[in-house]
Amino acid sequence: MLSAPILAELRDAVGADGLIVDRNQLQTYECDGLAALRSLPAAVVLPRSTAQLQTLIRICARHRIPFVGAAPAPACQGERSLMTEAS
Repeated sequence: MLSAPILAELRDAVGADGLIVDRNQLQTYECDGLAALRSLPAAVVLPRSTAQLQTLIRICARHRIPFVGAAPAPACQGERSLMTEAS
């Protein structure tokens, strides 16, 4: 579980519409094709620029939060996501 201050940092980095923390919405990101290794992320952030992505990686490093970067799907050109692992 991510603390409120960390979630605030993530939200500040990408805006309120770039942070997903609702459990129902997070379920979309719990599996990347290998159902046996499902894991609900603590949060998903959707950076829109390289600068935002760099900021997010710094936040994760500072707080020792593991993350998984995801490349955009063909239908989502231009979007990238950064999923923080469940703790």
